Amino acid sequence: MTDYTPIDCRLHDHLELACMRRYRLRIRASGGRIIVGTACHTVTTPEKAEFLELEVDGQSVRLRLDEIIQIEPLDEGAEFGPIRFQPAE
Repeated sequence: MTDYTPIDCRLHDHLELACMRRYRLRIRASGGRIIVGTACHTVTTPEKAEFLELEVDGQSVRLRLDEIIQIEPLDEGAEFGPIRFQPAE
């Protein structure tokens, strides 16, 4: 069993769009982390935890979706602006 808390479907839709468009994102995550990278795809583990896979400085990085506080696309003409996933810490 995992302690993962699923995110709202509306938020997941924004991540899927970011992956389809390969948006470069600035992500504020739990613990005060700031991650900047290109959205690649979402991954679900057999335990049902979900992750966003990003390319950061040529490396693949996975971020658990329930750790995301806010995403902001950095691409001009992105189809959405900053999106808050949960209250700031």
